[in-house]
Amino acid sequence: MSAIFDNASSVTQGNKLSLMSASTLSGRRISQRRGPFLYTFEVVINPLSTDSTAYKNIRSEIASMDYGVNALVTTIPYLTKENGSWNTGVEDPIVDGANQTGRSVILGNFAPLQTDVIIDGDFLQFSNNTKVYQAIGNCDSDADGNVTVYLNSPLVVSPVDGTTVVYGENVEFSLAIDEANFNTNFMPRSIDTNVARIDTFILTEIIT
Repeated sequence: MSAIFDNASSVTQGNKLSLMSASTLSGRRISQRRGPFLYTFEVVINPLSTDSTAYKNIRSEIASMDYGVNALVTTIPYLTKENGSWNTGVEDPIVDGANQTGRSVILGNFAPLQTDVIIDGDFLQFSNNTKVYQAIGNCDSDADGNVTVYLNSPLVVSPVDGTTVVYGENVEFSLAIDEANFNTNFMPRSIDTNVARIDTFILTEIIT
């Protein structure tokens, strides 16, 4: 968990999706994706004392991002807590099959014939890229313990067959800050103590 998210008074999740749209002479609209679905987060932080640990940790985290040059890699557990049972029986869920593409993926190692093992909105992530996906619709396991998961965004790259799937509170977002300048307004209270009003942070998911 990052200092920015840990000290947030509110977090608003949004999305960024690039579309190419055109209309025919008859008025029919045609749209096509130009890239993956990306998450955005607007983070509001209440005024903090410049002597507080929270303020110092946020400043340190911003410095580690080199003011927007480097990504912030973080979990957001209260957002990503899974709702499905993810009933895997003995082993962790894995990718079941190579060369998977499109907006679905087959996972294995689930207990056979279980309902609602993955619930609409559950977060998941694969080992060979940083993209975070969400399940669309509820998923049941078949007689072989496999689950077909439909995703909110096409796969950026084919996940590696047999690798473990990260899900729920363990997924990690790679985020870039949209603004490279961080304006801090000081509210003097005394000679010894200042209160800093930090601007709202806007962060967007990036894929590495």
